[in-house]
Amino acid sequence: MSLVDLDEVKNYLEINSNTSDARLSNIINYVSASVRNYCNQEITENVYTEYFDGGVISIFVDNLPVNNVTVVAEYDGNTYSNLNGPNSDGSLPTANANANLQYMWYQETGEIRKIGEDGKAVRTLDLGNHPFFNNYPKGIKVTYGAGYTSVPQDLKLACLDYIKMIHKNEQSSDSFSFEGQNKNSFPLSGNFPKHIRRILDFYRIL
Repeated sequence: MSLVDLDEVKNYLEINSNTSDARLSNIINYVSASVRNYCNQEITENVYTEYFDGGVISIFVDNLPVNNVTVVAEYDGNTYSNLNGPNSDGSLPTANANANLQYMWYQETGEIRKIGEDGKAVRTLDLGNHPFFNNYPKGIKVTYGAGYTSVPQDLKLACLDYIKMIHKNEQSSDSFSFEGQNKNSFPLSGNFPKHIRRILDFYRIL
């Protein structure tokens, strides 16, 4: 999914004709893919299923921010069994829930932490009392929703500005060269200008 649409780009570039639509669409797709690749996440809202090795206190999912967690399942040597957790939106279940919580999840960090038998969280520094996920390779299965329902404005502006740079430089000269690339190819995503990279770094997952 593109992080900006054609109408937004044409408005930003003050273009009224349709003659450049195909070229601009290609640049939009390139910039959107480059930004996602640099940030190491999809950015826009999606549903993911990921597997993690067990034997740990907590795991961190690959995409942020986490919007909901629908399944956390633990392998017991035979099959995956769903663990009891908070509601899919992160809220705690009612007091008359059938079982204690077995995990908690955190939106901004993407952490999913195993909870003790009493259903209470254990302090991070209190390592001796922490419960661990079962110790199997790929022993934890997580299905969750993550990403932004709408592209953040600062990230959208960074995309628009980068598109403008590519488009304007390409139009300015037939012999145009940008960051060592000729006019028939786009600049490498690793060569984002500093002011754009500064914004992207807020959304980058290392």
